[in-house]
Amino acid sequence: MKTLIYLLLFVACVFCSCNKDENVETKTDDNNSTAIAQDDEASGTMIFSSQKGGYIQVYIDADTVYAVQRGDIGVDYPCLYVHLDGAKYDDKGDFGYDNYARQVSLEAYMYDNGIGSFPVGYVTPDGEVHSVDTEELKRLVNENKDVFKKYNEQLGDTTYPNANMQVPYGHVVVVNKILGINVVCNEDFDQNHPKGSSVTDILTFYGSSPVDYIKRGYQWGERNFDNLPKGVSYVYELITCNAADIQEKNVEFYDDTSFLYFDQLPATPGEYSFDVTIKFADKELKNTVSMTF
Repeated sequence: MKTLIYLLLFVACVFCSCNKDENVETKTDDNNSTAIAQDDEASGTMIFSSQKGGYIQVYIDADTVYAVQRGDIGVDYPCLYVHLDGAKYDDKGDFGYDNYARQVSLEAYMYDNGIGSFPVGYVTPDGEVHSVDTEELKRLVNENKDVFKKYNEQLGDTTYPNANMQVPYGHVVVVNKILGINVVCNEDFDQNHPKGSSVTDILTFYGSSPVDYIKRGYQWGERNFDNLPKGVSYVYELITCNAADIQEKNVEFYDDTSFLYFDQLPATPGEYSFDVTIKFADKELKNTVSMTF
């Protein structure tokens, strides 16, 4: 729902900027953020950033890994679809709302004056209304902007020529560098992989990253996806390797979804349980998933 709201607001802002009506007023503040509103009609000021200098719009500091079976994407063997989620940082600080909600275990806000203003309260899942610690929220939003800028500069993503033409929050990357992937089967998989052993050596990792694209001055390199299984992300440039060798790929700033394809079937058809662990420099994230072969 929030993504839909952002998209509608983006369209509204573009419409207003093209309107020649004299009632439309455009102002630019010290932060170079443009506010567009029609006199006597706007219930709240819609604010969008004119400082989107980079290609990446959201950075994720992962704290959760989800793994589910995918058998509907045109491959011979079932595969694992892996999604990373966590604290999100964008160029305007709007995701400070989400991080605040995450900290106080909330699911929804009652917004005071639309996008660009701080909410005065929020609604809990059971319908209770509570006030917002506005000062704490301001601190989190400012922190969000600082973190976004840090990653932006670290990646060298500051001069994307089409920045203002992007769909809001269309390009997202995870910042946590992958040091290892381990998938352990909780049953006897085959003769070489008894119960409790790792099957990572028979998994192929498919992911993608915009790092090389950005470092080449926003020029795409080789992007031949003709032989890839259906379902692999084509958003950025491909990263593929045996899952046991993932550290050698130096995977950093990458798509938040990836795939682990089994290179062979178990000795006996049936349901198997796997413990999936993604190791980063500062943490390990785990998830258990059942798969049917």
